[in-house]
Amino acid sequence: MRRKHRPITTSKKKPYILLMILSTLFIASGQLLFSHAYSTPSSLIFSLLPVNIFSLSAILAYGLGAILFVLAIGKGAVSSVYPLSSLSYVWATLGAILLLHEHASIQKLSILLILGGIVLITRE
Repeated sequence: MRRKHRPITTSKKKPYILLMILSTLFIASGQLLFSHAYSTPSSLIFSLLPVNIFSLSAILAYGLGAILFVLAIGKGAVSSVYPLSSLSYVWATLGAILLLHEHASIQKLSILLILGGIVLITRE
């Protein structure tokens, strides 16, 4: 007797996807926080290193992103997991446009191309 095939949800089938989305969100947040830290007047400990709440938050965000990235690599094939790291470019560009009010024209097309590539790579 054949058993009915039940669809498996994406989170059970590919647990690395959620880990990589979170990882890239933290990494992009770190990039945006560093950008803000360098553009905000602060007391400089070293001549090129601003140390303020934004730079410290950026370091924390990068650290969390790296930990999540390592966990994701352990959950899936590198050839499937690593291309998802390009999502950080998408988040950083969107954050720069929406939060830092930067002008971006060709970057919008790049975001669409990156997202299209991710869809193709993560499909079965």
